[in-house]
Amino acid sequence: MSRPLPPSLKSLPQECAAWLERTTRVGDIDRYTRAVEEYLDAPGPLSTKVGTQLGRISHFWSVAACDAYFREDQAAFARFFCWTVESRALLLRWDGMHSQMHPQLGNWPTEFSDSLRAAGPTILGDWATGRICAQRYVEMAQKDEQLNTHAQSRRIAHNTHDVFLLGLLPQAYGIATDVVPRKPLNEAYQNLLDAWQTLDPDAYAQAMGCAADFHVSRSKPSTGARIYEFDRDFDRVFPVELLAVAALRRRDGLPDFPTGHALVDEPWAALRDLQCPPLHPLVATVLNRVAEDYPLFR
Repeated sequence: MSRPLPPSLKSLPQECAAWLERTTRVGDIDRYTRAVEEYLDAPGPLSTKVGTQLGRISHFWSVAACDAYFREDQAAFARFFCWTVESRALLLRWDGMHSQMHPQLGNWPTEFSDSLRAAGPTILGDWATGRICAQRYVEMAQKDEQLNTHAQSRRIAHNTHDVFLLGLLPQAYGIATDVVPRKPLNEAYQNLLDAWQTLDPDAYAQAMGCAADFHVSRSKPSTGARIYEFDRDFDRVFPVELLAVAALRRRDGLPDFPTGHALVDEPWAALRDLQCPPLHPLVATVLNRVAEDYPLFR
């Protein structure tokens, strides 16, 4: 493995390979796929339970994307990375639809994960889906603020990447929002939010580097006593909130400055010209069925 990683992530290549081998050997991915197909074959509107199984498939693809990235298998990496982002975006949009269907329930969004799912299509340059996902995330965050009025009940309770993306994505997509987070954005992400459109290469590298260092510091397995922002392999290896900045700068014709931080520069080098294959057939079928069965889906 030749890709440089922060020291705390050095064990991930072996861990991802071992997890994939074990999961493939016991047939988990085939079982999850059959379950989705059974839901698709059932009469009536598509069951919401299909989301659980598709989420498990998406997680498998996410680990496979990490493994392909470590092995520098660009074809496999493109396939699994795109399928991960596309499936996560579908699940985010579906959750946003259910939130809209139940206006008095403050069960959404899911802290630490929904913001990353919402930002994923932006990295791929899928601006149409990126805007839809950003809009859904903002809508769920607004409900969180309006309905979950007690501090301990807020779904977005911390001041890290969730709040950063609530600032970045509405700016980038022209989405009006007046969400006030429970806590002000932390310094590392606030500095990046202030500087993400800068023309000063040193200011950009400084802001991105500090945010990347913070990302690494929170890339740990969660425990019963403490939840960390980036406890999934995919989110540790690919700092979605920072890669979204690089993609948006490219969209807007801003200089593609290096950051000097391997956590950002290495994956961005692999992603900046990525060509996605067609949607995975299972994702395409689920997407079409949800759109047919649920008028509020978008």
